[in-house]
Amino acid sequence: MVRKAEAIFESMKQRREANEFTFAMMLLLCMYKKNGRFEEATQIAKQMREMKILTDPLSYNSVLGLFALDGRFKEAVETFKEMVSSGIQPDDSTFKSLGTILMKLGMSKKAVRKIEEIRKKEMKQGLELAVVGLEIATTTSFSVEKFW
Repeated sequence: MVRKAEAIFESMKQRREANEFTFAMMLLLCMYKKNGRFEEATQIAKQMREMKILTDPLSYNSVLGLFALDGRFKEAVETFKEMVSSGIQPDDSTFKSLGTILMKLGMSKKAVRKIEEIRKKEMKQGLELAVVGLEIATTTSFSVEKFW
């Protein structure tokens, strides 16, 4: 994970999209999240959003994962929507976090695996299914299992 983060950071630096400050913010967010200090991590995520340094899959996935771990599902859904509307392509880590959220909301592993299979075959359709499932699960008391 560290090597991947370093590679992404180096790529961002070459494109002049990031600096040491951005990297430091990402490290702080990950450190707080890993140690269960969700309020501090949430504050870092808020600052990153305000400074407009959520610009790549790694930063969005870090924030999405934070909200998934902390049970803040509506915030996770909003972060995911923001990511997609910003033109950032979701990756495997994004869908891992979405799967975690869906299972915490009561969806079976079987249903989450089905979404993953569809996503691998057809990205857009799998993405739409995940979003619909998240929307229903976070905005109503509707049973996720009945939906699927």
